[in-house]
Amino acid sequence: MKELNYWQQFLNTGKVDDYLSYLKQKEANEPVEEGEYPNAGTFQCYGNDIEGGTFRGI
Repeated sequence: MKELNYWQQFLNTGKVDDYLSYLKQKEANEPVEEGEYPNAGTFQCYGNDIEGGTFRGI
């Protein structure tokens, strides 16, 4: 069954088993990230204004 069919089946029956089947299928289709830190090396900005702004004035 496709993901939509599992979800539709859950909506029709309301059974917990159908919802768990939907979750299993959804997890199986998600890509697996490798390594301990999968986002290592990507740029992240947390808005730290302390560093760099020496020419801002008073």
